[in-house]
Amino acid sequence: MKPDDCKLMYGSTPESFRRRVACALRETEEKPMKRKYTAALVIAVVVLLTAAAYAAFSSQVAEFFGKYYGKDMQTWLEQGDVATVGQAFTMDGVVFTVDEVVYRNNGLYGIGTIRPQEGGNVVIIAEDHLPDEPYGYDIYGEGGKPEQAPDGTPTIADVVREKGGRLLIVRTLPERIGVDGGDLLNLPCVGYTQMPQRDGSIQFSFEASDAVAVAQGDVYTISMWASVCEMTADGQALENTRHGETWTVEIEPTPMYGQEPDAEPEPAATAEPDVSAAGKPEITVPQAYTNTGSLPVYAAVTRDFGMDLRPELFNQSGIAREDSYLITFKDEAQLSWAPEALFYEEYRGAYNANYKDPQMKESLIPLETIAHAASDLAGDVYSGWPDNGACWAGITLQKTALAGITLDEAKAKLEALLSALQVEGYTCDYALDMDVARIQTMGGQMNQMIQENEYCNPPNP
Repeated sequence: MKPDDCKLMYGSTPESFRRRVACALRETEEKPMKRKYTAALVIAVVVLLTAAAYAAFSSQVAEFFGKYYGKDMQTWLEQGDVATVGQAFTMDGVVFTVDEVVYRNNGLYGIGTIRPQEGGNVVIIAEDHLPDEPYGYDIYGEGGKPEQAPDGTPTIADVVREKGGRLLIVRTLPERIGVDGGDLLNLPCVGYTQMPQRDGSIQFSFEASDAVAVAQGDVYTISMWASVCEMTADGQALENTRHGETWTVEIEPTPMYGQEPDAEPEPAATAEPDVSAAGKPEITVPQAYTNTGSLPVYAAVTRDFGMDLRPELFNQSGIAREDSYLITFKDEAQLSWAPEALFYEEYRGAYNANYKDPQMKESLIPLETIAHAASDLAGDVYSGWPDNGACWAGITLQKTALAGITLDEAKAKLEALLSALQVEGYTCDYALDMDVARIQTMGGQMNQMIQENEYCNPPNP
């Protein structure tokens, strides 16, 4: 899941409400009793005034996610509970603010702003952006649609030079959530985006809805993680300047349009369906239940891959640098983790990400090893990316033995690693044989897509 141009604040009256207004007005027209005209007129006026009040408030969260995921998502969020927040935290000359949060169906969705502190000389930049990009434009379409900066737009580096200040990479996202004063629970998965704004601020969004169920309550406590890291004019992050802190936001959402909490909008009045002739519903149960009258009971087990982490199991070259959820080894390999997953990646050297356009400033990023690149290609086949896997059609597991290792041996190595990490209960879900011929074929195909810009965005002019 990254940035947007946004989604701004005031939208139209919901279609469902317009239908209710139209229905109420039709009813007054269909019953023209002389002694009721005044009352009907008052009712219509009250209803229309209420419609105006509804139109005056439009959820920033619903509007943003509607632009990102589609109109259905906006309508769905508009049926949730909303809290206008405005709680802020300042660190290293940067102000982090959560502006609005919506609770809907065991998930939290939020919008906020990151901006330089007033009176300072700090310029901020979103993750995965570079100083030679246009200042204040969402060129990658994190908000749903890429923006094209007009000719003559200054770059982020130009603004830094003009201010004579520092350039800081910034980020904030929720890491734990508590309900009604209960324990703060870790979020195993959080989606977030960062969208540069014209005034130099960054709008961010977050969604805590996958791999987590946030219980419904009255008060939600959100523990946010904020971090800053200085960046040089040529786009290098100075890791020794990285600084992060936790801050807390409390919200009390209320129904957005007056419905009961997390209830569906009330449909227009219709005649009750005749169900007298309907048969009894058929209940399907497993055969084991039919035979015994009972089913197994399962208990959830909390797992955290980072709890008993042993970096030496992955790489024995020694640790060069250790950050919150990232270890960089002396041979340039990296180990990162979240409670639900581990990611080990090997790199050797660096390459210029802007190699396609010699007029752009050099931007060095880590260069994957052959093993890492081959693993990424296999992962693309599994996930069906890009183009829903059309380019990888027909690529399946064909060989269970390669030069130097068999599939069973590979499984045994992985199972031994999981056992050493005290993680049990996992089985092999997917395997793909990546021999030299397949790596060369798939690598050539990927290189062609890169050259044609079908795999990655073209360089920014």
